[in-house]
Amino acid sequence: MADAGSWLIGWQDQKICCEIPVAALSATDVVLAPIIAGRYAFLAQRGHRHIHVIDLEAKQLARTLDCGGSVVFATPVRNGIGLLINRGETRQILWATSERVNVAVPLLPKEITWAALLPDNNGYFWGDGSRCFVQTPEGPRRVEIRGNVEVVKIQGKLGWAIAETAESSVAITIDLLEGRVAATESLGDTSFTDFAVSAGRVIASDGHEIRSVLPS
Repeated sequence: MADAGSWLIGWQDQKICCEIPVAALSATDVVLAPIIAGRYAFLAQRGHRHIHVIDLEAKQLARTLDCGGSVVFATPVRNGIGLLINRGETRQILWATSERVNVAVPLLPKEITWAALLPDNNGYFWGDGSRCFVQTPEGPRRVEIRGNVEVVKIQGKLGWAIAETAESSVAITIDLLEGRVAATESLGDTSFTDFAVSAGRVIASDGHEIRSVLPS
């Protein structure tokens, strides 16, 4: 993680195992969670246009890559980091390795707020809160979901999310191949801030309480 002095600090067995200075980080802006792929860690800050590539074996900054636009969202991809980039009136999905930045989805509406990699690297899944789209060979396909979805997490052949309406929150699983909601389970009338997936269960937190449900 980065502290006010702009360091990447790693722990192993509850002990600090590395402290790597990253002078290019801004101490006042949001640092997205580091994404680790092989010997490299990738750091990006929301609103900034650079990716900082950290060599974890050499314990130093390897290079800084220019995204060509400001970072909105980051997600793990094979051998690197996936990024949703703001380019003024449009957005793009990029994927970056330790050496270069590549364009994955060249043109998206400026309202898109998150993206995720599909299983087996077969494209991307993205949304803007009220809408979700899955990339297919025939073009983007909209997934009909009742409620607002802030992010979809991919595990296996399914996408997992929390859909929120004015009345309630619902844990959902999405069949990514068919582009449809496969299962749901109510989480009650609480608004949740984050969730994880384990053994088919959605474990959600509102900052004070944790709930676990099994969509079916």
